[in-house]
Amino acid sequence: VRGSVIINVDAEAPHYKLKYYGGAPNLSTSTISVYLDQNLHLTHRLEKSKQYEELLFLPPGLHSLEIVSDNIFNPKKLGISEDDRELGVFFELIKDPNIEN
Repeated sequence: VRGSVIINVDAEAPHYKLKYYGGAPNLSTSTISVYLDQNLHLTHRLEKSKQYEELLFLPPGLHSLEIVSDNIFNPKKLGISEDDRELGVFFELIKDPNIEN
């Protein structure tokens, strides 16, 4: 099952770190695609429980960031927790003004 999340970023600093990990617990790998302003920025095959980091350089202004996963899961349906949400990739977008161009 495929899923996606879209976040809007009001870029104040030009440098960001996108940290992500995930994948369904019943699979050894999954694939994500990251779109920046509707343009494919990267596609990455994720290994279960491994963390990844990508630098993003954004000009000032409003941007859309979409993360698409080829496999989402529901922990409650898998019997691993009471969490009844559809999950896929865990990510964090961090403003990082300390990176040089």
